[in-house]
Amino acid sequence: DWLDDNRSPPPQRHGSDLPPVFQAAVPLHEAADIDAPVETRDLLAAVRAGDLARLKQVLGDGARPNAPDLRGERALPLAVRAGRLELVRQLLAQGAAPDLRGADGRTPLGIAALNGNAAIVRVLLKAGADPYLRSATGNIPLYDAIQLERLDVIGAFIDAGIDLERPGRTGLPALATAAATGRARVVEYLIGR
Repeated sequence: DWLDDNRSPPPQRHGSDLPPVFQAAVPLHEAADIDAPVETRDLLAAVRAGDLARLKQVLGDGARPNAPDLRGERALPLAVRAGRLELVRQLLAQGAAPDLRGADGRTPLGIAALNGNAAIVRVLLKAGADPYLRSATGNIPLYDAIQLERLDVIGAFIDAGIDLERPGRTGLPALATAAATGRARVVEYLIGR
């Protein structure tokens, strides 16, 4: 065994021969042989390009809609981040899980709320996305929308029946959070609803 023998060097291992835990640390110029499957790369490329026809083709050819690439990026969070509503609908129709986080650790619903995309928020909620999943900051998407004064997103959450009394990371419900953080437009909006 090379550990017991000081005379022989440890074996050299590269690429896919490495244990999975070490593969993420491989320099990018050596990572070609451990990258995501071709189908996953093609799926993500179609999403990045906004190419609905190509997306349908790749999914029809057997690409898994929830498969991550080496960095942990997934098709649905990528489509949401780009604001591509039709791609989001197609991915959900093909079985993309609405709550799987992307490479940045955010849920698709959290991304849509931060981006102010009420249409995508509605589609994700209808598809069963959990509006109470917390982000890395401890907030649920509603409270991110409150902080950024995304009134149409807040309206989408209210229309979906979100519990406005459920506290955010500060322990306050929605109206009190808006008031405490000086979001006067949000306070007026919530009182008017």
